[in-house]
Amino acid sequence: MIVLVLPGFSPGERLPNLARLAELGRVRRLTPINGIPEAAWLGLPPTRIADGPLIVAALGHEPPERSIQFHLSLLGVEDGTIVSPPPPSAAEAAVVAALLLKLNTKRITALAGPGPDHALVMEEYWDLGTTPRDEAIGKPLHSVLPEGEAEEALRQLIDDSVNMLSELEFNRRRIDEEIAPLNLLWPWGHGAPRRLPNLALHRGAPAIVECASLRLKGLTRLTGYRHSPIVDGLELDWESLAKRVKDRAITFVAIESFTGLGEEETDWLATQLDRRFLAEMGEEQFLLATPGQDGGLILEIGDKATPTKLPFHSEILDDGAIPKVDLWEAIEKFLD
Repeated sequence: MIVLVLPGFSPGERLPNLARLAELGRVRRLTPINGIPEAAWLGLPPTRIADGPLIVAALGHEPPERSIQFHLSLLGVEDGTIVSPPPPSAAEAAVVAALLLKLNTKRITALAGPGPDHALVMEEYWDLGTTPRDEAIGKPLHSVLPEGEAEEALRQLIDDSVNMLSELEFNRRRIDEEIAPLNLLWPWGHGAPRRLPNLALHRGAPAIVECASLRLKGLTRLTGYRHSPIVDGLELDWESLAKRVKDRAITFVAIESFTGLGEEETDWLATQLDRRFLAEMGEEQFLLATPGQDGGLILEIGDKATPTKLPFHSEILDDGAIPKVDLWEAIEKFLD
């Protein structure tokens, strides 16, 4: 069984293999996802799960149950305002990761992650308020600082990060080149650990989840599935991916490359998907979903899916005669 999730993909014309598969399966519309989308991609109800516990799980750590866990994002501050700098190079990211240990205290443990994404664990649960990364960007730093029972410790960590990172050679070079510095570590998305169902036991079979998303990687680990990293982007090796997924009992693949691409790049990537991956799909039990803000589309091929003979095309999104389904329920029934 193969579940392919393509967030943000808007299927259009000139994709002959997608059209062929649509003739074989059931096409329906999706309802918008209300909650964490990655949960729905695995066939779980998309309840709200904080970013922090997902990132901590993705990094392979198991903090105490009464801890509170944060997503720790590498941002910048210029003239007192939080900014989103260009992402760190591999060398810059390595320097920052090595310095994270200096922020540790008796109450706080910083965990190094890839690129701009790290995590933070406080070993006691506190009533706190933090500002999400995207909401903090563009705001004065002093106006969005953490508030609550442990605000002093978090504000000190933020202050220490600014002082420590601002002195780094690569940030001085960035400023000289008029590039925003990476001189702020921002804690947000806090939450307590969540107990989630073991999907491998629930469904009676192990599964591999191929993705580049840290959030989905963490969710994969928390639900008993195995994660396999993938190069998500224009360099994706579609042929190798097609061979791998056909050799497994259950494989989930989440490709987020379509989000944020320009029209020309989107068309090129869609053509690669059609020619190099979908061309290899046929008799397998296969589910393709394209969730987005408008809901999206879903195609199911298998014994339980009566073909609808509908095109898998964005033009049918507004057709009220085509039924809608929740993605998580469709995936759960597909795997049942």
